[in-house]
Amino acid sequence: MIPFFRKIRKKLADHNKPFKYLRYAIGEIVLVVIGILIALQVNNWNELRKTNNDNIGLIKVLESELESNIIMANELIDFGYEFDSINSILIDKKLTRNIIKSPRIIETHFATNTSRFNDEHLNELIAIEKQLPKKYQSIIHKLKELKRLLESQKIWEKAVVDLAKQRRKEFVETLPWLYESDSISTEKVKDFILNDPIYRNKVIQYSNLQLEENIWDATIIRTMAIALLWDIKKMDPNDETDIKDYLKNKNLKPFETFDCEAKTYNTDKHLNFRTTFVLIKNNKKEITLNFIDKNKDIIQSINLHPDANYPSFIIREYYFGKVEFIEVVEENKCSKIYSFVKDGYLILE
Repeated sequence: MIPFFRKIRKKLADHNKPFKYLRYAIGEIVLVVIGILIALQVNNWNELRKTNNDNIGLIKVLESELESNIIMANELIDFGYEFDSINSILIDKKLTRNIIKSPRIIETHFATNTSRFNDEHLNELIAIEKQLPKKYQSIIHKLKELKRLLESQKIWEKAVVDLAKQRRKEFVETLPWLYESDSISTEKVKDFILNDPIYRNKVIQYSNLQLEENIWDATIIRTMAIALLWDIKKMDPNDETDIKDYLKNKNLKPFETFDCEAKTYNTDKHLNFRTTFVLIKNNKKEITLNFIDKNKDIIQSINLHPDANYPSFIIREYYFGKVEFIEVVEENKCSKIYSFVKDGYLILE
């Protein structure tokens, strides 16, 4: 291309010999500048392509990181349910001598389970947020919110572990028969657990910290990670994944459904501690969600406005404490009743 321009320039210069060399020199400078600009542009294109490829690669490893964190959250939440099933018996004053089989139950009341959440690639993406392609800008605020939640969970987990260590140290120093296996020591443990109100208060305090803060954060982390993964998947115009298949793949189950006219609802799966759940809104009507306890009293009501045609995740702290059911109200009439289930989700269609 440059030799071609030089031939043209030379012919033009030859028609006016006094200016021949001046034109030639200016032409050389112009050609050199054009060459440099072209080289710079090509280099910029190559750098941009390399950056885009790097960013896409980072998005891919973020997806793997989110998948891993969902698994970690599931493990921690499963521990929370098992922990609650043990401690709630004592807290609700349903523990009996026959249930207590071993002095080790004291350690069970103050059990811990540390998480292994990862935020390495999440932090890398947040650090280069302005370099990301435009289509990924919509998830930046979710990435930052997930980062905040992961940091919060680490704080609460440390508080739980520290309190567990403190309690175990107290028991070792004040209960000389704690680790004895003879029948007399076992009876002392039973008397202590069943009759000491301070012990029960300590179990309640620890359970609240473990379930209402640490496990609670894990449920939000799981919901946020699932929503983020879905957003990333839907950025691919060729992706045709069904939302229900996607949630099933994440080991989530739909809430149980009842007609509004049903006489009784299933209450066997009552949840004792606060949690959050995946809520998908995919309808064009304004609806109200009534959160109802086992006495069918409304604990809380939330209005949801019409949404787009595609399924959208709604991430809010919907569930507080001992809620049994959700009543969906459309045009001032009950349209459906949903019952909570462990690892459940709700799709409003």
